[in-house]
Amino acid sequence: MFEKMKNNVTRIPGNLTKLNQYQKDIDHLSKLFSEQQLLELMTTTESDQILQMKPAVDILHVLSPSASTAKHINFFQHVPVLEQWLKKECTAFNLLAVHFYSQQSRKNVIPKEICMLLDAFIKTELSSAVNGNNNAELLSCFQNTLDKMCNTLTFIDHTVTEQSGQVAMLDFSAKMHEYTVEIMTFLKSEYWLNKLPKDINIPAIDLSWLVFCYFCSEYLFVFIQTTLNTMKAGKIIRDNYLYHPKMIALIILSMLPYEVIHNDGSLNKFKTPLTSPDEFIIKSICIKGKQNTTGHKKDIEQLLRKTYIYIALLLNPEWAPSSKELISFLSGKSTVISGSMNFQSTSSGLGVQTNNITLLKNEVYFEKIANKIMKL
Repeated sequence: MFEKMKNNVTRIPGNLTKLNQYQKDIDHLSKLFSEQQLLELMTTTESDQILQMKPAVDILHVLSPSASTAKHINFFQHVPVLEQWLKKECTAFNLLAVHFYSQQSRKNVIPKEICMLLDAFIKTELSSAVNGNNNAELLSCFQNTLDKMCNTLTFIDHTVTEQSGQVAMLDFSAKMHEYTVEIMTFLKSEYWLNKLPKDINIPAIDLSWLVFCYFCSEYLFVFIQTTLNTMKAGKIIRDNYLYHPKMIALIILSMLPYEVIHNDGSLNKFKTPLTSPDEFIIKSICIKGKQNTTGHKKDIEQLLRKTYIYIALLLNPEWAPSSKELISFLSGKSTVISGSMNFQSTSSGLGVQTNNITLLKNEVYFEKIANKIMKL
């Protein structure tokens, strides 16, 4: 569709040159969105059938900072993608554990003796969960879930496989929210805080987060990866894809640590090295190999700006902003592009196009999206 629109006979050379410069970036983006979806993402049709660029703030919703509302969560059904996520989160939570330890000790590494205390405490808790300790309900649910994943009998109920994608997503979001609240509540409970090892001289709430992050990096993500390996070896997972709805439990477990940290308002003051699932997919799958035509490092904000400009150029064959303006705009140095903002579109069948690109001047939009960019 875009190729046909690019070949519009009224398109001026400068406009076509810029479209061609951006084309490889858009081709990579098409791994996530079809051309029709990209068009719908960036434009809106008014009641009089006039097609307009959406206000720039609306394209912020391409990415969700939350795991429970991630729009690209289905990508994690591809086992190699889920394994990439586990590897990245393992590193991220290790750094986060060091961060919580360093708040009091001012050390950039957790000493071996502290790690031994953490290991002993966590192993005792895991053992209590196995032995039916009611106070270890969260851990026992987690362990039972992984055990069931390795049993072929878990997946023989054919009625469950008929679950629609929409129902599965709603179920995913509901469980993510429910479990996140339960974990956050437990980590701050008086019972848990009093139970933490007394030999580590850190305030109880920081120690709680330290134990949680250390458990995630050293145990949780490792357990999930081991479960995936066992399921693949037993032919439960086929073609490296999580087909069965019950397998989504593995994705939920993999996302919960991020969601817990993301949703706890008291952690906003910390600069965590965490990346949301949507950002992870965009950067790891889509952005890799993109052309750096502006000479500036790519990030999600720039990709969204570029896509917005690409659609505006595509629909407006006579519009030709200068390269200097585009470079400044795409690099984030400027939020303004001057030039002819309102004109008739001659792109076939698309009616009148009003270029509302001046709405990108809204600095609140850029502040919001900049706050969501996590450097890999």
